[in-house]
Amino acid sequence: MMKKAIAIITALALCLTMLSACGSDAEASAASAEASTKKSGIQLDNNQTAEDSNTEETNAENTNIQSGVALDDNRNTEEPVSYSEADIEVTGEYLIRDEEHGSSRYVLVLKNNAPVTLDITVNGTLTADDGSTAEGSISLEPIAPGEEYPGAFSVDSPNLKSVSYTLECKESTYYHSLTSEISVVSATQNDKNVVVGLKNNGSENAIVRLGAVFLNEDGNPVHYDYGSVGNGCGEMLPGDTLYCELSPSAYDTFTDARVFYTAYADEPKTVSSTKPEDFDVNCYREENSGSCVFTVTNNSQQTVEVRGNVAGLDAAGNPIAADTFDLRILGPGETSATNFGLFAEDDVADVIYTVMCDDYTLENFVPVVGDLAGSVTDASEDGFTVSVTNNGQATAKALWAYILLFDESGKYVGYDSNYIDDLQPNDTGTCEISNYRDYDHYELYFEAYGSIE
Repeated sequence: MMKKAIAIITALALCLTMLSACGSDAEASAASAEASTKKSGIQLDNNQTAEDSNTEETNAENTNIQSGVALDDNRNTEEPVSYSEADIEVTGEYLIRDEEHGSSRYVLVLKNNAPVTLDITVNGTLTADDGSTAEGSISLEPIAPGEEYPGAFSVDSPNLKSVSYTLECKESTYYHSLTSEISVVSATQNDKNVVVGLKNNGSENAIVRLGAVFLNEDGNPVHYDYGSVGNGCGEMLPGDTLYCELSPSAYDTFTDARVFYTAYADEPKTVSSTKPEDFDVNCYREENSGSCVFTVTNNSQQTVEVRGNVAGLDAAGNPIAADTFDLRILGPGETSATNFGLFAEDDVADVIYTVMCDDYTLENFVPVVGDLAGSVTDASEDGFTVSVTNNGQATAKALWAYILLFDESGKYVGYDSNYIDDLQPNDTGTCEISNYRDYDHYELYFEAYGSIE
């Protein structure tokens, strides 16, 4: 396998369109072009592999960490001072035309040369091959002194030709950077993706975003991807180590990747009354597979939402895939299950995971798993018939039944599952779950959330 290079750059920025969405990335198309949250700050150069890495493929290329991150705890709350386009340097521009998916992106990498943290807006005119135009903008905040960041215009056409743009900026007074509190614990690149492991070494909850520009052997951009790590509110808690997979499309081959990450905070959104020891978590995985089932028991007195961050490891212990799973709501005393699969599952020798449980504070849904009375009414070599009755007051939605299979020694040998239509209170539903494995005994679990209609 060809050894590949990852240039990892820390960043600091936020898409304004995401301020009302907790932990979500969004793209805007055409006239409201994408404002991606990939930013920069600490420059990690090209001779040091990431901490805790032991593979030649793990080439994070991060030596002399040059700080440049401004911690804005004493930030000015007076009227912001005006700064100009001259304070912003364009350090990279990438036009990416995706014929396969009928879209285009124009990625700008910008650097804040001002002595203060800035909010930056890019207003652009996007021109297609046929001369037609559309207006778009990118808004990012905050960008600390000396930091770089990428932002991207995105349009639903593969025929984007060029973008003309103007830059505006003003002093930022709201967010403060936590990028200096985040360290890279691993950065692995293979033919399919880049997987970055980050640790929050600070004392505050951090909103962490990542982005990557993928380049072919000629240095031309072929794809742009972005992601985030965190709990249900998009926050990375102090002491957590979480993993993010960034990948090109299945049709693109790449040689190098330029990766950015950022961390920042305002007021903490997560105030959890629970602790990790309040939950029993089990991960069931078939050998040499990235396909898993997680079961979570809530032993606390608090209704919670559950998010898991999972990394798949190769035989040498290097992260080669990562993703998240969610249990939307879990009431006190409830046990639920959910399945999970990593993209590179055939190469996964083991998995590591962090499960984060936060107090559920929304009013949209209620717990319902504890109100479900289910059983296997028929079991044969070919499968199972599952019956479940909703004894609660809420409609059970997104209802799944899971059968986990075990051999005589108690070793997990696999699972099967099936969907059951929404169950109104006092209704009973059934489903058939097929099976092709030999087993000695099984366990039955349900996943659902409740809706008061």
